[in-house]
Amino acid sequence: MTATNSAGTSAVSNTLYFTVAQSTTTSNVQISENRGFDLEFAPAENDMATWMQSSPYKDIGVYIGGCNVHAVPASGPNGCGSNPASAGTKKTNSNLTSNWVRDVSGMGWGMMPIWVGPQASCISGIDPSTVYLIDTSTSTAAYNEGVSEADSAAAQATTLGMGNSIIYYDMETYSATDTGCDTAVNQFLSGWVTELHTKGFEAGVYGSPSDANGWSTPPDAIWAFYPDGVNTASDLDGVLTGSWAGKRIHQYCAGGNVQTCPSKASETWGGVSLGGSPDQGIDLDIEDGPVFSAPAPSSGTATVSGVSPNPVPSSNSNQTLTITGSGFVAGAMVTYYDPSNQPYSAHAATVNSSSQIVDTAFNDLSDGGTWHVVVTNPGASASNNYAFPVYSSTATVSGVSPNPVPSSNSNQTLTITGSGFVAGATVTYYDPVNQQTYPNEPANFVNSGELVDPAFNNGGDAGDWTVTVVNPGNISSKPYTFTVTGGTPSISNLSPTSYPSSNSDQTMTINGSNFQSGDTLTFTYPDGTQHSNVRPVTFVSANQLSYQFNNGSDPGTWSVRVNSPDGSEQSNTVSFTVTGGTPSISNLSPTSYPSSNSDQTMTINGS
Repeated sequence: MTATNSAGTSAVSNTLYFTVAQSTTTSNVQISENRGFDLEFAPAENDMATWMQSSPYKDIGVYIGGCNVHAVPASGPNGCGSNPASAGTKKTNSNLTSNWVRDVSGMGWGMMPIWVGPQASCISGIDPSTVYLIDTSTSTAAYNEGVSEADSAAAQATTLGMGNSIIYYDMETYSATDTGCDTAVNQFLSGWVTELHTKGFEAGVYGSPSDANGWSTPPDAIWAFYPDGVNTASDLDGVLTGSWAGKRIHQYCAGGNVQTCPSKASETWGGVSLGGSPDQGIDLDIEDGPVFSAPAPSSGTATVSGVSPNPVPSSNSNQTLTITGSGFVAGAMVTYYDPSNQPYSAHAATVNSSSQIVDTAFNDLSDGGTWHVVVTNPGASASNNYAFPVYSSTATVSGVSPNPVPSSNSNQTLTITGSGFVAGATVTYYDPVNQQTYPNEPANFVNSGELVDPAFNNGGDAGDWTVTVVNPGNISSKPYTFTVTGGTPSISNLSPTSYPSSNSDQTMTINGSNFQSGDTLTFTYPDGTQHSNVRPVTFVSANQLSYQFNNGSDPGTWSVRVNSPDGSEQSNTVSFTVTGGTPSISNLSPTSYPSSNSDQTMTINGS
């Protein structure tokens, strides 16, 4: 709003002497001593919540309609009847709904409803052909037009949930020296004030202080344009200090106007900027007067029982969450806690009912994991801390432990490592032997980089398996290949194939297939007794084992076999030779020889 006097300046010297009107008794009005602001468009609810927490302002001027308002509500009466003048192209004040009024007032905001109807025919500083004008044909016509505007304004205020409050008429400065025009304005405002009282509202008027000198029916409150930059309600040129106590608002800065103090085209609080566009300059006010204040809701502690969608996809963009529960009231604030338990700033959301809140501004910054939400009703304690999952579409598997995994018919514990895992994730395995998929196996969530499956059972099927992590919402990682070693072990050869008898260790390399970590060896000694290995077997690969063999200087024919870790599978037996030791003759063949000068064959048997 911007008002000027007939000379085009903001300063006026006339003084208001008439008596303050006795206000009506209205249930939704309180006297505010806060600072406030007004914009042509109602800001978004989340922005209002941020400013309530961060700015010095606690009241807002709300343009609820009128034929000369630049931004009209989406629905409702706009007044002015069939006045033929053109007030230009209207814009829709899309945020301004009864829900907005309910939610924003529930945050604690006071509101100054503003009606911008027909203006004086002798309006100053504005081309009269661009606005709707008051009917000056007769005093009765002007009075009746004021009544009609009051009816439209009261109906619109009631539609928006501002019934039984105060409505301020925006009457831009006009030339009081134009007798016919001044008389029409006087009659018009008399109809405005009288009819609003009839409708159960208080009547306020915004404009230049000097214009009120001739009003025969004073309003309940004045909203004076006097942009001196001083945020006190008593410092008004043309208004006696101390007069209109509790019934006055001082507009001390006007955004986007040459008379600003300095220009306040926009302000930023809590990272949220309001104003700034050519038709959205911000005006600043200090109140010592009536504002609309919705009755404080009777709010107890809310309870949160669900969040939808479930799970919530991770994203760097705002998403809409539906929060269900009980005990929600208008003005409830929503606070989120990320997986590290760091809180995100509380903000307002739309309370559809006592059991449902819709929040259009949830942003998890692609941080998957377990989040929590808390709902706090006005003047009440916080609700329960409700946990809900946020899944990441970028889950990646980078490893499986143990590696390799032994084949077994028993359950084994697998640790799956990677990134982007969230609570509720499952794992899906693919068995290459049977070409079978085992989907949605439960896993224990440790953190975003680790899952534990305590019940992996490969059924003894060795080979290259795959595992896929499936986050809630059926979002799968890429398959990760890991090896299951086992099945029936098989020895193809030993290296070396013979060993000198010795009491020292010698390296034995066993080549074959289906070997696995934890395998054992069974040796058969030359005397036929069997003994298991007494030293650890080194697992090299599924095709090779290594062992430090000590034959105890026991020469002869030995054999060895490989046993699976659980002993359920045994390989073939392979023989090898241990050579050496003290020679022993058991017999000669033949045992006698004829005397001769020629060679004869002697066979020596022994060991």
